[in-house]
Amino acid sequence: MLTFRREVAVPHAAPGVFDYLADFTTVDEWDPRATGTHRLSGDGGQGSYHECDVESLGRSIPMGYTTTRVEQGADGGDRIEWVGSSRLVRAHDVIRLRRSEDGRGVVVDYTMRVTFERAPRTWDTVLRPAVRRLCDDAQDGMRHTLTARFSRVAA
Repeated sequence: MLTFRREVAVPHAAPGVFDYLADFTTVDEWDPRATGTHRLSGDGGQGSYHECDVESLGRSIPMGYTTTRVEQGADGGDRIEWVGSSRLVRAHDVIRLRRSEDGRGVVVDYTMRVTFERAPRTWDTVLRPAVRRLCDDAQDGMRHTLTARFSRVAA
């Protein structure tokens, strides 16, 4: 299993950041490797099922994602979880939001866990750089999209 954790700071307090990220259909907007995301069942909350394609190593991988947790805590301990799978890979993404230390912004903590199904453990070593790039690209896209989108809201 490969695990990568990234943080994205949004410089403005924005109540809509949680709602935006909890809506899996927005993943195409902030993750440059995700395309064609659409909801097949549910209302967008816990238990909803989505499909998308994820680009990696020059290939498009069809993935199905289930929203397993959408929790907005009164203390700012917001949490979103998705579990995705394809024929060869299983992903578990966790997003936590908290107020920044200065109280003026939001910090998004994004953790991606990837397991390669029916593959020898050596695949973890071989594919680590590609999965790291996938996570880095998602972080960069999230930072750019959230900053652009919610800076306008806060202004």
